Amino acid sequence: MKLPNGIPSHDTFGRVFGPLDPEQFSTCFMDWVRSVSDLAQGEVVAIDDKTLRGCHDRANGRGALHMVSTRASEHRMVLRQTRTEAHSNEITAIPELLKVLELKGCLVPIHAMGCHRNIAQQVVQGGADYLLAVKDNQGESHQNIKDLFACCERVGWNGVAYSHHEQVGKDHGRLERRQRWVINDPEELAYVDSQRQWANLGAVARVSYRRDATTDAPTDTRYYICSFPADAATLLASARSHWSIENSLHWVLDVAFDEDHSRVRTGHVDQNLAVIRHLALNLLNRERSAKVGIKAKRKKSRLGLRLPAQSPITMKCDCPETPTLERRKNPAPAGSKGTLIRTLGRAWEPDYGNSLSAAKTMSPAGRLPSGITFGRQGTCMP
Repeated sequence: MKLPNGIPSHDTFGRVFGPLDPEQFSTCFMDWVRSVSDLAQGEVVAIDDKTLRGCHDRANGRGALHMVSTRASEHRMVLRQTRTEAHSNEITAIPELLKVLELKGCLVPIHAMGCHRNIAQQVVQGGADYLLAVKDNQGESHQNIKDLFACCERVGWNGVAYSHHEQVGKDHGRLERRQRWVINDPEELAYVDSQRQWANLGAVARVSYRRDATTDAPTDTRYYICSFPADAATLLASARSHWSIENSLHWVLDVAFDEDHSRVRTGHVDQNLAVIRHLALNLLNRERSAKVGIKAKRKKSRLGLRLPAQSPITMKCDCPETPTLERRKNPAPAGSKGTLIRTLGRAWEPDYGNSLSAAKTMSPAGRLPSGITFGRQGTCMP
């Protein structure tokens, strides 16, 4: 899009995006995602929520915007988002997302807030598999799973069809030890779900995680149920891939896009701009030529709107010191050794010299932002 009059003001963005219907805007976003991506068989599609903390309006009794999003881990793309008023309403937002998404052949991991029988049933009906974290909100199922693993340990796992996997790694200055046990024995699964309320229950799992090598370090234990008979190593990879939505989406929106500090809140502008951020992040993730982070890609794209691509400057002079450029109102006098350089419509006059070459990054005051260079040949100022 060409902007001959410059980037629109804050108020203009509010007037344009405030009246737009956010549901229709999200539908257009999803149609674009479908046109540029095709979910692979077995791809992990994570679902999680995020609160935009800066868009509250306490004077008018309006809380912060709460969004539930879906993200394809392999394609690194946000697929869809919807608004909900509070964490408790997330169990109503997830079914609405599942209705509009085509997830056949995919794996859908959901945290404990979305661990409900109707959600599991809806995932299976859509041709996908689920991986649900089980906590105290599913009291009976949670207790049955804990009792099952405790009983299997007491008998030494004799006669139980299970798999075990252990992984030890060092990261961020700490030693991490993870152990997983997966039970897919039909007889044991019948004890967990005797009334067959969980659709296509294929395995139950326990994951133990310890961050330190010391014996007194606390151990974090989590339980999962899934609709496919996975082994321990595969299930761990699937469970960990769910956190990509936290690290590669929510964290990036907060750090690279500064989303939590956005105070826009008039009309539907907060929700529509959240969709715009997802769109921008999808585009930046698809751009693979620049080997830099998302924040640096945003900076390069902004500067690219103002500055044309240019080759580095080669400056030649006799000065023993590092060459520099200074701005002058008048061009170099006729017949002098200097060469006039015009960049961005500004006149520059280089120095007269004896033979030193260097590539420098400059600005109207003597230097440009890092990464921007002039593309013409000249010499340095005295």
